[in-house]
Amino acid sequence: MNAEAGHIFSVPGFSFLPKTGLQKRGKPRPMINMDTEENTPAKDDPIAITILGALAGASSLSFKDIAVKIADARRRPKDKPDLWRRYLTAVKQQAVFLARQGRIEIVRKGEVADPNDFKGIVRLRLPQGPSKTEAKPKPGSS
Repeated sequence: MNAEAGHIFSVPGFSFLPKTGLQKRGKPRPMINMDTEENTPAKDDPIAITILGALAGASSLSFKDIAVKIADARRRPKDKPDLWRRYLTAVKQQAVFLARQGRIEIVRKGEVADPNDFKGIVRLRLPQGPSKTEAKPKPGSS
């Protein structure tokens, strides 16, 4: 056991203190309260804010449409015309994140796609109520 007062367990370079947790030696940091972290809304990423803003003014957009808007807003005189490709991956990642939260829908062939498993040409839109395709009864059922 370490000779320093208050230490329960010690590894060279690290110490475990009862109230602060495992940390590098130096200024003690309080432990994070996980209950309050989950209850507070996180700040949205700038890409996510752009996606939501772009969808507010349109019925649906593709990943490329949103990436082009971001690239145009950040364009410098020396940038190439295909600057939007740099932002395409970030737009896709944030769109999946927003779709998992239920803040947008990923649509493929007119139907909402699973954000964890989709392929092909898709569009993004804000969530809508029960659509006409979902409300139709299946053939053969009464």
